[in-house]
Amino acid sequence: MLKKENIYFEKDINTKDKLFQFIAENTYKNGVIEDRAKLIEAFQKREEQGSTGMEGGFAIPHAQSDTILEATMLVVKLADPISDWQTFDQKPVSFVIAFLIPPKGSEAHLHYLSDTAAKLVNKNTVNQLIDAENADLIYDLLG
Repeated sequence: MLKKENIYFEKDINTKDKLFQFIAENTYKNGVIEDRAKLIEAFQKREEQGSTGMEGGFAIPHAQSDTILEATMLVVKLADPISDWQTFDQKPVSFVIAFLIPPKGSEAHLHYLSDTAAKLVNKNTVNQLIDAENADLIYDLLG
């Protein structure tokens, strides 16, 4: 579900809204979605149900919408943490693992979310992700 070209190292994204816009723009360019606004709305709707901020600087936002053409996983490692994201430990988010799920992908969605959450329980994996400076390492750890 994760492709190396969907791993980004970004500066100047310091709010959830900017992040969701960034994801929408890139997935639209790559032909993963049909409508940027619908994707952003799906992310925001999911956040209203409960924050996807975790702890240790991680967030796992996910959206399910008919604008999504294929199940996709993106990773965005941020130079400027997002402080407006509610997390379990009240720390800012600097590592985002996003899932885009088409309407008929709920089962896969739950599998990938739980698999990713399980990987983030491993402190060694978490530390390697935080320290990662290239897409290859992130891909090896999460792909």
